Amino acid sequence: MIFSGAMDKSFRIWNIKGENRHTNLNFQGWVSSLTPLKRGKESFVAVGSWDNKVRVFDQKEYNLQKCINAIDYAVASMATDDEGEFLFVGEKNGRILIWNMGSENEPDVLKETLEIGTSINALSFDAKYFSVIAVATGNGLYIRNIKENKNIFRFPEKDSENNACLSLAWDNKREHLFAGFADGIIRVFKCSIAK
Repeated sequence: MIFSGAMDKSFRIWNIKGENRHTNLNFQGWVSSLTPLKRGKESFVAVGSWDNKVRVFDQKEYNLQKCINAIDYAVASMATDDEGEFLFVGEKNGRILIWNMGSENEPDVLKETLEIGTSINALSFDAKYFSVIAVATGNGLYIRNIKENKNIFRFPEKDSENNACLSLAWDNKREHLFAGFADGIIRVFKCSIAK
């Protein structure tokens, strides 16, 4: 299945033939971010929108399982760890909210808030790098240490025109981070774990 969110405030599910299999129009803002979320053997999809909410749907009947309302601004991007224990919610205004996702009978708990200080366009978290998160921002690419809440890498190092980083993607081995910038260039960064 393919999940899509749109500016018409819809969340849709398609098969690979392009046939619409499910549509949800119960959003008050455009649907801006989707991320798969695993919890044990269960599969969910987290849907973030500009109505300042994250809704979690199951991947069987696409029923709403829970809704996170404690978000102050539009959801720009989301990421999760492999176990689905944590959900990283990037607000457009420059904050990353780290939610500890509860089980069916437990509440979700806001664990930490990271202040980035500039608009967020995309997030990428990979468990291989454990305590860092890649953040595409209006001022470029930041690699942020989550535990110490500080940048450990920034490109470009200083503000300049057309320096906004708009999108992020990892290669299959998680060794190269592809970052798309407003100047029309995709830059590739080689990443490794310090020994």
